[in-house]
Amino acid sequence: MKKLKPRTISDILVKAGTGHSSVISHCLTLKKLNQYLHDFLPAPLKNHCGVAGFHGTRITLYARSPAWSYKLRAHASAINQFMREQGIPVKKTRFIVVPPTPPDSEPATRILPSLSRSQKKIIEKAAESLQNQRLRKLLLDFVNKPARNDKT
Repeated sequence: MKKLKPRTISDILVKAGTGHSSVISHCLTLKKLNQYLHDFLPAPLKNHCGVAGFHGTRITLYARSPAWSYKLRAHASAINQFMREQGIPVKKTRFIVVPPTPPDSEPATRILPSLSRSQKKIIEKAAESLQNQRLRKLLLDFVNKPARNDKT
Protein backbone atom coordinates (compact mmCIF):
# COMPACT_ATOMS: atom_id res chain seq x y z
CA MET A 1 0.00 0.00 0.00
CA LYS A 2 1.33 3.43 -0.92
CA LYS A 3 2.14 5.67 2.04
CA LEU A 4 0.51 9.08 1.75
CA LYS A 5 2.53 12.20 2.46
CA PRO A 6 0.91 15.18 4.17
CA ARG A 7 0.20 18.11 1.89
CA THR A 8 0.10 21.75 2.85
CA ILE A 9 -3.02 23.79 2.23
CA SER A 10 -1.11 26.13 -0.08
CA ASP A 11 -0.05 23.14 -2.24
CA ILE A 12 -3.66 22.02 -2.52
CA LEU A 13 -4.82 25.54 -3.43
CA VAL A 14 -2.08 25.95 -6.04
CA LYS A 15 -3.05 22.66 -7.71
CA ALA A 16 -6.72 23.62 -7.59
CA GLY A 17 -5.90 26.94 -9.21
CA THR A 18 -8.01 28.95 -6.79
CA GLY A 19 -5.53 31.79 -6.59
CA HIS A 20 -4.99 31.89 -2.85
CA SER A 21 -2.61 34.80 -3.30
CA SER A 22 -5.62 36.86 -4.37
CA VAL A 23 -7.37 35.89 -1.12
CA ILE A 24 -4.36 37.07 0.85
CA SER A 25 -4.15 40.32 -1.10
CA HIS A 26 -7.90 40.89 -0.58
CA CYS A 27 -7.41 40.40 3.18
CA LEU A 28 -4.57 42.91 3.16
CA THR A 29 -6.77 45.37 1.25
CA LEU A 30 -9.55 44.96 3.83
CA LYS A 31 -7.06 45.52 6.62
CA LYS A 32 -5.84 48.72 4.94
CA LEU A 33 -9.43 49.92 4.38
CA ASN A 34 -10.27 49.20 8.01
CA GLN A 35 -7.32 51.32 9.09
CA TYR A 36 -8.43 54.17 6.82
CA LEU A 37 -11.97 53.96 8.20
CA HIS A 38 -10.79 53.93 11.82
CA ASP A 39 -8.52 56.91 11.16
CA PHE A 40 -11.51 58.81 9.74
CA LEU A 41 -14.33 57.98 12.18
CA PRO A 42 -14.83 59.70 15.55
CA ALA A 43 -13.76 57.80 18.67
CA PRO A 44 -17.00 56.22 19.87
CA LEU A 45 -18.09 55.16 16.39
CA LYS A 46 -14.84 53.56 15.26
CA ASN A 47 -14.98 51.10 18.16
CA HIS A 48 -18.24 49.64 16.85
CA CYS A 49 -17.78 49.70 13.06
CA GLY A 50 -15.49 48.35 10.35
CA VAL A 51 -15.08 47.25 6.75
CA ALA A 52 -16.74 43.92 5.93
CA GLY A 53 -16.00 43.80 2.22
CA PHE A 54 -14.83 45.62 -0.85
CA HIS A 55 -15.64 44.57 -4.42
CA GLY A 56 -15.19 46.76 -7.45
CA THR A 57 -16.47 50.16 -6.41
CA ARG A 58 -18.74 48.97 -3.58
CA ILE A 59 -17.61 48.96 0.03
CA THR A 60 -19.57 47.09 2.70
CA LEU A 61 -19.37 48.53 6.20
CA TYR A 62 -20.54 46.74 9.31
CA ALA A 63 -21.80 48.03 12.63
CA ARG A 64 -22.30 46.08 15.85
CA SER A 65 -25.92 47.17 16.33
CA PRO A 66 -28.69 48.93 14.40
CA ALA A 67 -28.05 52.09 16.42
CA TRP A 68 -24.37 52.20 15.41
CA SER A 69 -25.38 51.43 11.82
CA TYR A 70 -27.69 54.44 11.87
CA LYS A 71 -24.85 56.66 13.11
CA LEU A 72 -22.47 55.20 10.52
CA ARG A 73 -24.94 55.92 7.70
CA ALA A 74 -24.87 59.59 8.65
CA HIS A 75 -21.18 59.62 7.66
CA ALA A 76 -21.66 57.68 4.37
CA SER A 77 -20.96 60.48 1.89
CA ALA A 78 -17.99 61.74 3.93
CA ILE A 79 -16.59 58.18 4.15
CA ASN A 80 -16.91 57.74 0.37
CA GLN A 81 -15.19 61.07 -0.24
CA PHE A 82 -12.39 60.21 2.22
CA MET A 83 -11.83 56.80 0.61
CA ARG A 84 -11.65 58.39 -2.85
CA GLU A 85 -9.04 60.83 -1.50
CA GLN A 86 -7.03 57.79 -0.33
CA GLY A 87 -7.15 56.38 -3.89
CA ILE A 88 -9.95 53.84 -3.25
CA PRO A 89 -12.60 54.05 -6.03
CA VAL A 90 -15.71 53.89 -3.83
CA LYS A 91 -19.02 54.75 -5.49
CA LYS A 92 -21.54 52.74 -3.43
CA THR A 93 -21.67 51.97 0.27
CA ARG A 94 -23.58 49.08 1.78
CA PHE A 95 -24.31 48.74 5.52
CA ILE A 96 -24.83 45.56 7.49
CA VAL A 97 -25.30 44.80 11.18
CA VAL A 98 -23.02 42.14 12.65
CA PRO A 99 -23.65 41.58 16.36
CA PRO A 100 -20.54 41.02 18.46
CA THR A 101 -19.67 37.42 19.24
CA PRO A 102 -20.22 36.34 22.83
CA PRO A 103 -17.06 36.05 24.93
CA ASP A 104 -15.43 32.63 25.30
CA SER A 105 -16.42 32.53 28.97
CA GLU A 106 -20.06 32.15 27.93
CA PRO A 107 -20.21 29.18 25.57
CA ALA A 108 -23.41 28.72 23.68
CA THR A 109 -25.31 25.75 25.04
CA ARG A 110 -27.26 23.64 22.63
CA ILE A 111 -28.83 20.28 23.34
CA LEU A 112 -27.93 17.90 20.57
CA PRO A 113 -30.15 14.94 19.76
CA SER A 114 -28.91 11.60 21.04
CA LEU A 115 -27.30 9.12 18.68
CA SER A 116 -29.26 6.18 17.38
CA ARG A 117 -27.96 2.65 18.00
CA SER A 118 -26.86 2.31 14.38
CA GLN A 119 -24.99 5.61 14.54
CA LYS A 120 -23.25 4.47 17.73
CA LYS A 121 -22.22 1.19 16.10
CA ILE A 122 -20.79 3.02 13.07
CA ILE A 123 -18.73 5.35 15.27
CA GLU A 124 -17.54 2.43 17.44
CA LYS A 125 -16.38 0.50 14.35
CA ALA A 126 -14.63 3.58 13.02
CA ALA A 127 -12.93 4.12 16.38
CA GLU A 128 -11.75 0.50 16.54
CA SER A 129 -10.07 0.86 13.15
CA LEU A 130 -8.04 3.91 14.21
CA GLN A 131 -4.38 3.71 15.12
CA ASN A 132 -4.43 6.99 17.04
CA GLN A 133 -5.24 5.88 20.59
CA ARG A 134 -6.24 9.35 21.76
CA LEU A 135 -8.76 9.82 18.96
CA ARG A 136 -10.07 6.29 19.49
CA LYS A 137 -10.66 7.02 23.20
CA LEU A 138 -12.39 10.33 22.43
CA LEU A 139 -14.77 8.69 19.96
CA LEU A 140 -15.60 5.83 22.30
CA ASP A 141 -16.17 8.25 25.18
CA PHE A 142 -18.44 10.31 22.94
CA VAL A 143 -20.50 7.26 21.96
CA ASN A 144 -20.76 5.93 25.52
CA LYS A 145 -21.57 9.26 27.11
CA PRO A 146 -25.17 9.17 28.35
CA ALA A 147 -27.39 11.81 26.80
CA ARG A 148 -30.15 13.59 28.69
CA ASN A 149 -32.85 12.11 26.51
CA ASP A 150 -31.07 8.81 25.73
CA LYS A 151 -33.44 5.83 25.98
CA THR A 152 -30.77 3.11 25.83
